[in-house]
Amino acid sequence: MSLGRSVPGDAREDRARVLPKDMMTATEASAYLSMDEATVTRMAAERRIPSMEVDGVWVFSKKSIDKWRRQQEQRDAGR
Repeated sequence: MSLGRSVPGDAREDRARVLPKDMMTATEASAYLSMDEATVTRMAAERRIPSMEVDGVWVFSKKSIDKWRRQQEQRDAGR
C-alpha cells in the first residue's frame, strides 16, 4: 500500500477517499511502536489502538498513535 494515495471509495461514495500522509501500515506501526506486528493487528481488531480498516488492511495514523501513546503514559503515571 502506498501511503497518501487515493483509496477506492465504497459503494456509498462515487469519489475516492484520500488517506492522510501520516498513515502507516501494520508493519510500519509495529516498528514505530517497537511491538510485534501480530500484537498491533490484534489491538487494532480489538479497538484498543487508534486504527482503521481500509479494504481489509489495517492502517494507523502517526498523529493518532502519538496522541494515544501520550494518553497511555499519563494514565500509567497516575497509578
